Amino acid sequence: MKTLEELKKKIQESVPEIMELGFGCKISFNTKMNIGGEKWDERSYATILNIVPDLGFTILHENNHIELFLAFLYIKKFKILGRPITLEDVLVALGERTDLEYEWDKDNNGKICFVIRQTKYECQEESTIAYIRWQLNKTLDQQSEECWEFLNKIL
Repeated sequence: MKTLEELKKKIQESVPEIMELGFGCKISFNTKMNIGGEKWDERSYATILNIVPDLGFTILHENNHIELFLAFLYIKKFKILGRPITLEDVLVALGERTDLEYEWDKDNNGKICFVIRQTKYECQEESTIAYIRWQLNKTLDQQSEECWEFLNKIL
């Protein structure tokens, strides 16, 4: 998991919008609280569903699946974990690298995936150093450990 956490941090630094308060952003609470008759603590996670400007936001509690509206006055009581990291975020973080090639492929199950291949050129011959297949319908958290390790090395 250390590899994943390091990777998330690198991508979040390159793509700061991931940490903005908005739809899909995950939050955790810094202190124990009682909100809407439910006890929340540091292990409580929620996903932001909607933001009402100047008033607050609607969240969905991850464990109890309870939808609540929180006023912005609670903002200091939680930590922003960010929204799920997507392939788009990874590509932005990678930037315009000349040693990387991108293509579409199918995995062993016949599902289309996106391939990121690191290559090197010696004496006008191309050779692949390493590559990964990104499952398109999954976020970074849901990709393979090999994917995390590869991306950690090249970022």
